[in-house]
Amino acid sequence: MTEIPIRVLDLEIDNEAVEDVLTETLGAFLVTGSEPVCRLSIFVEHGEVVEQAVGLVRELQERLPAATFLDVDRDLVGSSQIAQRIGVSREAVRKWTHLQSFPIGQANLDGQGKQLWAWTQIVDWVEQYRGLDLEEALPTLDEMTAIEFGILTARKQSKSERHSSTEN
Repeated sequence: MTEIPIRVLDLEIDNEAVEDVLTETLGAFLVTGSEPVCRLSIFVEHGEVVEQAVGLVRELQERLPAATFLDVDRDLVGSSQIAQRIGVSREAVRKWTHLQSFPIGQANLDGQGKQLWAWTQIVDWVEQYRGLDLEEALPTLDEMTAIEFGILTARKQSKSERHSSTEN
């Protein structure tokens, strides 16, 4: 199974009806964080990850109109977090970041040179170049982008349908 972490606004996780919809639609899921924005991890079968994830989000958006599905949580990590999650020294990670094969950073915080990387890229790199299997099935950055496009499209379509129904 591939875990897709979705950021959701106003998901009433303490509401029994919302929990029932999540259970009926997803089967297995994990909610972390708290309102107003939480992280909903959905799990899909390997292959056709984008189609499955977008389909589930569309169904949830229809059944939970008070919630807004924002995007995929890219789980940006710094070098200290990488070292901690993998179980190596920060110095080892610092050396890795200078290798040509190491992923390009996704962000630079506060202009102070602190690079961040998408965890999915780090997992792929560590498995490919260091031979470590972290046993994490995550979507690629391309899949995350495609899922986000599907979420945005579903959100716009949902707003348009609600607007049309209030005009009638």
